[in-house]
Amino acid sequence: MELELLMAISNETDNICENETVLTILMQQERQRRIQFESSIQNNIKIITEIDGTKYKIRENGKIWEKNNPCVICDDANCLQQIRELTLGQVDQTLCRNPLNAKLLKMLCQWRKHIKETFIENQQPGTTKWKKTSICTSELTFLGRKTEIGGIIGTVSKTTKHICSLETLVSLIKKEEGIHNGVKGLSIGFAVLIAMYMNWDLYTAENVIIVDNLLKKIRKNGMIGNDTYKGSPWYSMFKCLLERRSIPEKLKEYIISRAHMP
Repeated sequence: MELELLMAISNETDNICENETVLTILMQQERQRRIQFESSIQNNIKIITEIDGTKYKIRENGKIWEKNNPCVICDDANCLQQIRELTLGQVDQTLCRNPLNAKLLKMLCQWRKHIKETFIENQQPGTTKWKKTSICTSELTFLGRKTEIGGIIGTVSKTTKHICSLETLVSLIKKEEGIHNGVKGLSIGFAVLIAMYMNWDLYTAENVIIVDNLLKKIRKNGMIGNDTYKGSPWYSMFKCLLERRSIPEKLKEYIISRAHMP
């Protein structure tokens, strides 16, 4: 029933994910996924069989995403420990060179902690071995890995800029001589995720230019820019930004939750 409804709506509009009914269904599914698969607690494990016979270990004690009730908390000591890991220990006793970036840095550290502590275990048909995988390796690389020094966390810690907008965040792509080497993995998707989470103003004329320029760099199956996301929640989100329309709250919640943010 739900699939038929989604297909019927998708035939009427590209903005399928701005439809209130669709958003409600997506959020129900996302909350259930988060509860089943995004827990770092190693108990109450159940085994379920999914599509094509693949088995998954789930815990059903994860928590849904709530802005004012993050699933993990990082204090100053934990943040400093992560920064030392990502900067070869080259860090002051303070979290950031610019203290105004402390709130952003703590959120990024909480995001990384959640990604690092959460994994999925599955068993393919015909095998006896369980495979353990991170919930998102690309996000972990973007935030920072020990084996690839840097990432957004190390960069925010080092920069003297106040990172408080989409424009200042995207500026971290470029190298700051003597400070950091730039964040190569800082895509428009990650940038908008962070901006939404931090409640920065997204609906400015300057941001339209930034989003449009970075989207043009995306190419897939002969399509360019936002067309590569058609039919997905991301398409609707970017379309709102390009048209300077408010992103529906349920759509924001879905995208932030699906990105495994804390």
